[in-house]
Amino acid sequence: MKLSALLLLCTITFNLLADDPLARPRKVKGVTVYVMSEPVSKYQIVGEVSTVGWQALVALGSDNSTDAMNIYTLCETLVDMGNRKIRKGHIQSYDAIITDNGDNGTLIKFTD
Repeated sequence: MKLSALLLLCTITFNLLADDPLARPRKVKGVTVYVMSEPVSKYQIVGEVSTVGWQALVALGSDNSTDAMNIYTLCETLVDMGNRKIRKGHIQSYDAIITDNGDNGTLIKFTD
């Protein structure tokens, strides 16, 4: 009887956890970054940023260019580029960044 109750409880818990499709995105320098994912809240696109030219400069100055870039470093650079757009007056503000690979990012503002 106890084994049946424990099995039932484990099954219910597993099903509840498996049905939750949401994940928590990471914050990079205080900005939420969605990597290979999208927010479930409604949003509008306010700008685009890219690290492509920046990667070439880092690779030239690095002894080991394959280890020079990782996704976190790329996301930090995307945040820096987004903040630069604000300082230059190209955009007012943004709430988060969506990126697939860290090379290019979409700056978004939540509408909800």
